[in-house]
Amino acid sequence: MLYDRNSAKCVLSKLKLSQCSLELVKIWLSHWDGSALPGRGSINLQKLGSLEGNTVICIIKATGRVEVVAHGSNIPKAAGGSITGQNLLSLSPPEFRREHQARAYRVAKGNILSSLRRTPLLGGDCDLESICLPMRPIQGDGVPIIYHFGGLSKIPCTKALSAYLAIPDSSELLPIPRMTYTPAIDRTSKASAGSRAKGISRAMVRMLLNFVSEAIAASPSRELDPIDILLANAIGSANISHIENNRVLRERYAECIEPDTIRRGISRAAISRAMSLPLETVRRRINKLIDLGVLIERPDGIILSATNAHHIDTQMERMFTHAHLMERMCQELAVRGIVVAAPNTPRSPSTSFESARDQPH
Repeated sequence: MLYDRNSAKCVLSKLKLSQCSLELVKIWLSHWDGSALPGRGSINLQKLGSLEGNTVICIIKATGRVEVVAHGSNIPKAAGGSITGQNLLSLSPPEFRREHQARAYRVAKGNILSSLRRTPLLGGDCDLESICLPMRPIQGDGVPIIYHFGGLSKIPCTKALSAYLAIPDSSELLPIPRMTYTPAIDRTSKASAGSRAKGISRAMVRMLLNFVSEAIAASPSRELDPIDILLANAIGSANISHIENNRVLRERYAECIEPDTIRRGISRAAISRAMSLPLETVRRRINKLIDLGVLIERPDGIILSATNAHHIDTQMERMFTHAHLMERMCQELAVRGIVVAAPNTPRSPSTSFESARDQPH
């Protein structure tokens, strides 16, 4: 898999990372091989300098094992001994292992994981940040990943391991931007009406599958399924449809996420009609998403919060990934002689929610 290093650097610069995490990211970026992630041999503990002590390098095996191949000097103090050769997942409480494994797999698939844990210490709470970065897959062996546990030395040795192996209070999974592929376009051929419709239809399906796959991979939790993600995004789209249709508001919020105060709520009944889902199914799923901190219920209806716990439709950097999916779809169509042109009569963006709002509940 080839990635866009410059785009990755730009996206990472917008994250609010600790100084230690920023230093590790800088080292990680410096060891890319063109558009390929750093190889296992390009980054070792000796090259990490002051970051060495709190760093663990693992390989994610096809069996699901997250095997520790090297660790820094501070790790044995926190773990009660060397953990080289051990499965990192086996060191966490059983109830957390499945979640830790899911997070590790997502990193291996080309994502960066940043986590924050709040731990009570003498004198007050301490925020512990950890970051996990992927490296280039090793043929027949697995995917190496780097963990760095910031602030490890602040915790008494008997508490350090348990503090970091607990599920974090907050986490952010950031997809690494992939290289944009610009294929050669055959401008001499023109698709027939049937071929055009078929090509666009199948390209849309591929784009939707890529969108859902990327959204699931970027979610910090396994509690959301594809229907939950589509439902949350649909509600978010309905909340801001009046902004998209207003040029002044659209330009005002072009570079930021629209705050909750300007979002318009929508009823469960309108959601049910717009998505053609049974009302009881919509009620059950919305209640679940409210409990998970994704949605908020207000007097005017349901909204997807701009600060929702799962970062759905709230990260500008993720929108660059979605834009890339759309651009790639247009490029694929162009190769087949299908040019997606603007209609003769421009129309404002609309969704099925707009008509659904107007119908009686």
